[in-house]
Amino acid sequence: EMYMKGMALTSLIVGILCIFAGMVDEAGEIGPYTIVGLVLAVVGIITGILGIKSSKKGFAIAGLIMSGLMLIGGIVYIVVNFVSAK
Repeated sequence: EMYMKGMALTSLIVGILCIFAGMVDEAGEIGPYTIVGLVLAVVGIITGILGIKSSKKGFAIAGLIMSGLMLIGGIVYIVVNFVSAK
């Protein structure tokens, strides 16, 4: 149970970090922080799924939502940049 609580809290923290990492890069350019944000989003989703079974379910759900939004937003951002560059 303690392990699962840690996963839920980790998901929340990583979800917050990945949102900030995704916002750091300059507008219109894909930089290292975009990639870091996407990697953190995947970690946040994995830890959120593991933490959803804990008593801190709200933390896990919040982390899943933030990480999922960053993952979707980051992928869309990359695709739009590649399409508009052609």
